Amino acid sequence: MKLFGVISLKATLGGYAKEINHSDKAFYNKNAQYLLERLAHFLELKGIEDKSVSIIFEEGNFDYQKLKALIGKCVRSPQKAATKRLQGRINPSSIKAVPKDDDPLLQLADLAAHALYRLVDDSPSTYGVQEVRYVSELRSKFFSDPDTGLVCGAGIFPVHRLTQIKAEKVVETFLSELSST
Repeated sequence: MKLFGVISLKATLGGYAKEINHSDKAFYNKNAQYLLERLAHFLELKGIEDKSVSIIFEEGNFDYQKLKALIGKCVRSPQKAATKRLQGRINPSSIKAVPKDDDPLLQLADLAAHALYRLVDDSPSTYGVQEVRYVSELRSKFFSDPDTGLVCGAGIFPVHRLTQIKAEKVVETFLSELSST
């Protein structure tokens, strides 16, 4: 099992935010694209083709047809190297949304998402303390760069750079040094 995650702030979308008219649903879809690009990198390294891949998202208040359309556009005309990896690895028609209780693996996705959220959560209820322990405990489960062993940029993608997620210095240092071992 390998985990993948994206940490993003809407401010990191820059001009794209205007292009999507600041839509939360389009923001979700863009982050899903980044997540699928990381997965595609892993699939490429393992030689796994799109016909062997099913992608399940937790059903929610999102437009999964637009997500499929976005991924389809990315597959047909990739603009970046990471997006090009989607070709032959991610088939938009393999993307499905199911209720949380219909697939027990969605609990793992929740676990990874919660761990990443706690890294950057600065809400008043946390008293300004970001928690690295959850991700630290899961470190060996996150996909890491095969050359460097680093998780940040591979299994965990801070959009677009680590400094842009505005994490506390201790979290930024933790992520920049995080390896799978």
